[in-house]
Formats: sequence, structure tokens, C-alpha cells
Amino acid sequence: MAKTRSNFGLVGLIVAGTVLLVLSIIGLVIIVKSKEFYCSIERYGVVFDAGSSHTSMAVYQWLDETTNGTGVVSQLAYVRDCTEEGIGFYADNPEEIVPGLEKCLDSAEFVLPEFGHWDTPVYLAATAGMRLLTETNPDGSDAIMKTVRSTLASSPFAFEDQARQAAILSGETEATLGWISSNYLAGNLGVEPATGDSINDLTGSKTIPTKPTVGALDLGGASTQITFIPEDPRKIPVENRANLRLYGKDYVVYTHSFSCYGANEARRRVQASLVKGSGFADVTSNPCAPLGYNYTLTSANLWKAPCSARPNVPGVSDELMDKTEYQLTGTGDPEECYRIIKTLFDFDAECAVPPCTFDGVHLPPPFGAYKAFTGYAYTWSGIGLEPSPTIEEYIEKAEEFCRLTYSELVLLGKIDKYNLRYCFQSMYVRALLLDAFKFNQENWNIEFTLEVNGVTLGWDLGYMVDATNRIPEEAACVGLTPSIFAGLVVIFIVICILGIVILGLSITNYTKKSGSSKEQSYQPAPQNVDA
Repeated sequence: MAKTRSNFGLVGLIVAGTVLLVLSIIGLVIIVKSKEFYCSIERYGVVFDAGSSHTSMAVYQWLDETTNGTGVVSQLAYVRDCTEEGIGFYADNPEEIVPGLEKCLDSAEFVLPEFGHWDTPVYLAATAGMRLLTETNPDGSDAIMKTVRSTLASSPFAFEDQARQAAILSGETEATLGWISSNYLAGNLGVEPATGDSINDLTGSKTIPTKPTVGALDLGGASTQITFIPEDPRKIPVENRANLRLYGKDYVVYTHSFSCYGANEARRRVQASLVKGSGFADVTSNPCAPLGYNYTLTSANLWKAPCSARPNVPGVSDELMDKTEYQLTGTGDPEECYRIIKTLFDFDAECAVPPCTFDGVHLPPPFGAYKAFTGYAYTWSGIGLEPSPTIEEYIEKAEEFCRLTYSELVLLGKIDKYNLRYCFQSMYVRALLLDAFKFNQENWNIEFTLEVNGVTLGWDLGYMVDATNRIPEEAACVGLTPSIFAGLVVIFIVICILGIVILGLSITNYTKKSGSSKEQSYQPAPQNVDA
């Protein structure tokens, strides 16, 4: 019995020695294959722009070595439509957001090197549509953001500070980020914008003299923003002041976001005003739509939106109002359209800190040059203007477009939801710039632009540039450092030697004991002797 136990013990040592030997060989093979140590000099970031009408995604890269603390960023990839609607549209069914976000996350994974995924931060910033939803339906807003965070957390990208990395931007922050984008791409901030739109194709940035900055005019679906450095920044009230530090230089800018004055909400408010003004007639004339264009709006479209509350109509129940549909017909009258649009602005509101624009909001006189992007630029492009038109050229082209009939738009091949809105938007931009923001012949210096050097102009680039101020300058590395490699080699060689010794001694002892056992058990056969 004791011999049997001894043999089992030797067999166990043989197995242990074999396991140690095999593991050491596997370990040595793995670390030899991982010997090459590489640190990327590029950093990456993914930014989702969750606007009021759609969600886009941009992938950015910058060299790990920043310029006075701020990264010199270039756009690596851009996807315009991750969701068909703004994320606020999905308040009743937040899970419907997930496929669109995942589709764009997959695109980002495809573009970026796999070794850097874990170190690439992903952000989603929602704008005016979600700001309005938070006011009217906070539970719906919370449900949407919870779904967004869950989706981003399941991606391979860095998403540690979930509350900050997926959040609703304030209007002023959105405006300021658009200003950063405009001036960065224009080369006004003391660095040359990064070039290169493919992996490992970044060029180093040279420090250059700072230039006069440009103002930023941003027209979204639910809000519009204006940001610029006025002639005397010291007079900017605290509530309209933003302090920025970019590439080692400090900036003080005026900024304001006008909620409910985005292009889509303004159009909704005008249509609601026209319907009410007609006494809820069977057919309402719309001077901002092409002559001959007839369409229907639901009560939900007009009255169940944050910016156009349902009216109280004597003798008409709320239930009936909710079921009512309204017929509108276009008349294509630019001057009447312009007149109606101007009624959206309260120019007579009390002004606490002069000078003021509409609704009593302080606004210094325009100063310097401006870049007008997003809705401004889509309108400019839609009606066929040059990038820097004069006031007269703008008005003439806008009125000319408004006078196109529906039949003429059909012949021109311009029948889609955007071209049908450009009459309204062109007159709305006219009212914003000339009446609200007080541009005139002396201070009109506006360039309408969709992109600069192939990069879509919006606040998301500014978001990434600003975020690099808070991202540590730590390279993403793969492979083993020389010291770790040497240490692991020594450890696995020791394990290998130990395995060989245990295996050798165990086999030797086992062989000896097996031989001894056979000798002791051998008995010669008995001899038969005749008596």
C-alpha cells in the first residue's frame, strides 16, 4: 500500500514538472512575440453632436505633445446622421436611439487603431433640443441620457466619467465652442491647424503669431448663438462673459444662446402664429412657403412643442384641439414673410444693460469679421449665394428664391424638405442679422461657410480642442518595456529549469522504483524432480 502511494506521488511530480515546463515554453513564446514596445504619438477622441434635428459623430486626432497645454486637433472622420431625428424625439422609446449610436461607434472602431481604443475618450453632448426637453419632460430627458450612457459604456472606448462625457451642454457653452472651432480653423489662435485626415498622417504644428479673432454665428434647429470679442471686452456683463485659455493665451468673449430661436422652432412658431391669426380657418395662407405648395400640419406639430404652447380657443375643447389638422397653402411673398418673422422678436422688452437686442438681452454692437455656419450656411448654399455676399446681394437672392413657385422648384429639381424651407430660412436669417444683431453696411463682414479645409464647421471641433486641455499627455503604448521583458524572460526560464529538474528527478525515481518492484515480485518457476 505504501509503495502504491509513493508511486502516485512520483506521478504527481511528473505531471507538475510537465505542466511547469509547458507553461514556461508558452510564456516565453508569448513574451517574445510581445517584445516590440511601441507608444503612439497620436491621441484620439470621438465626439457625438446630439442636435435637435439629428446626431452626428466626428473622430479627431492630435499629437500627444500639446502646445502650451492644448492639442492641435484634426478631423479624422465624420458621420452626419447617426440618428434620423434629434435624440429628444425618442423620449417615449429611448431604446430606438441605440442602433444609430452603435452604427457610428462601429465606424469609429473601424477608423481607429485597435490598440488605442481603450485610451480613446468618447463624448456625447446634447444641445437645445434636449435643453428644451429637460424643461418640459425631465423624466423623458433622464431616460434618454441613461440609454445614451449605457450604449457608450458598452463600447471599447474610454468612458469613465459618464456624467461629464455624456451631458447636455448649456447654450453659452455651445456658443463658445463654436467660436473656438471658427478661430482654430482660421489659424487665429497662435497655431497652424493640424493637417492630415488619415491615421499616422499628422504633421507637427508651428507656433505662429495670433491674429484678430472672428465672431461665430451658429443657427441650429432649436436655438441660435452669437459669440465674439467686442470692441471693449471689459464691458461684457458676467452672465454673457466666457473666459477661455487656448494654446497658452487667455480670451474673454461675449456669448449668448437664444432658446426657441433656432430655424426649426422659429418656423414652427411662425406657422402657429399664422394659424391663430387666421382664426383657425380651414386653409391658412403662408407667405414663407412657395406659391402652389399645399401641406398639412397636425396639432402635435404646432402645439405640443416647447416653443409654441397650445392656445386656448373659446368653445373648443383641448381634446378637439389635439385631433385637429391644419391646411396651409404657400403664397411666396418675401416681404410679408419678413414682416411676420419680425413679430417673433420683442424689440421693446426692458433693457437692463444697454445696448440690447430682442427680449431685453444685452448685445454689444457687431465688431470684426464673422463666420456664419450650420443653418446660416445651409441657407446660403440653398439659395445659391457666394460665400461673402453684400447685404444687397443677400436680400436680392433671398427674395428671388421666395418668389419661385412650387412648379418652378419642381422643374429645377429642388423639391425636398430643405428647399421648401429656404424661403422662410432666408428671410429669418435676414431678420436675425439685420434687425436682431444689428449688422449694417458699416459692420457687415460675414462669411457663410459649411466647412474650412475639408472640416465641417460646428461646435464639436471646439469641444475636442477644449477637452485636450484636460486630457493628460500620456501616450497609448503596446508591447512590453525592455525591463518588463527581461524580468519575464528570467521568471519563465527559472520556471522552465524548475520544471525540467522536477520532471527529470521524478522520472528517474519512478523508473528506479518500478524496476525494484519488478525484481521483488519475480519468483522462479518450481522444478519437477523425479524421485
